[in-house]
Amino acid sequence: MPPRSRRRRWARPGRQCAGENIDKVYIATGENFPDALAGAAPAARDGYPILLVKENNLPGATSMELNRLNPREIVVLGGPAAVSDAVYNKLKPYAGAISRMGGRTLYATAALISQQHYAPGVDRVYVTTGANFPDALSGVPVAGMQGAPILLVPKEGVPSSVATELRRLQPNSMTILGGEVAVPAEVERQLRAVLDGSS
Repeated sequence: MPPRSRRRRWARPGRQCAGENIDKVYIATGENFPDALAGAAPAARDGYPILLVKENNLPGATSMELNRLNPREIVVLGGPAAVSDAVYNKLKPYAGAISRMGGRTLYATAALISQQHYAPGVDRVYVTTGANFPDALSGVPVAGMQGAPILLVPKEGVPSSVATELRRLQPNSMTILGGEVAVPAEVERQLRAVLDGSS
């Protein structure tokens, strides 16, 4: 990819979907996918853009887009390992309020994003692997339209943060995105046990 195109991709999502003086902008790292994908569902539901940064750098294109959007609030998705405190501090002048949603792991971050955006009793929750992005990416548009959260799991089992969030959500249904290579049958069994109240 030519350098110019690579630089410009950091700001493109905001320019395509949002006007000026908006209520909120989400910020996530563009160097890894989980935080942005977990945040994409509530962002799509509410009509807010997600802009991308590097862990230790605020790209010029993103800075320009923030100036254009003039948001009232910035929400940074992910902990300091994803978006450093230095970048967080650089974002402060662009909005009246700024906050961070970041857990100790990418799975905890996705669960926290869900907790902050969805009330118990949602109609559906989507669960997919946190190890790769295609399955989650394919589910984001539908999740956004349905007002459904996206939770992430590893192959090894259901993290406690995800189990806790599933119990809180008490969804009417759960859809697992991806085959057993992405989400093994044992992980699916654990997920269903959580929802059934047997785990």
